[in-house]
Amino acid sequence: MEILYAHALLCAAGLAPEEAYTSCLHAQFLARPDDHLLLSLECTSDPYDAAFSLQSYFTCHPLDRSRFGQALMSALRPAYAAAADLQHFTDHLYILWNYLPAQISQEQPFWALSYAGEPLSWGDEAQARQLCHTMLRHYDPT
Repeated sequence: MEILYAHALLCAAGLAPEEAYTSCLHAQFLARPDDHLLLSLECTSDPYDAAFSLQSYFTCHPLDRSRFGQALMSALRPAYAAAADLQHFTDHLYILWNYLPAQISQEQPFWALSYAGEPLSWGDEAQARQLCHTMLRHYDPT
């Protein structure tokens, strides 16, 4: 569910196309067609609503932070690579950060979503890019 949650959040924040979320949902539902939550999500067309249904799910079930973080950062990489406007991208990172559950929003690499664009306010694109690179590579093997 962590991977699906990551895709739903990215889509809801405008950082990934809806197809990325729906293909992940379909694959998980086909693997577990008896799962009531997945069935419910199959009937939900709005990724924003799906993201908050999954957030509710994780209030009652443990969220594997590492698995979620890896999925989120991995799915964010193509959005970063395709971003023509760094300010626009980091604005959407902030939106994404606001959607995160409170229990992880103040932990790295998630907290970096909230401030990755700050250096742009004083014209330091290199520092903003460094913050993005560090955040996106948080789960990479050293």
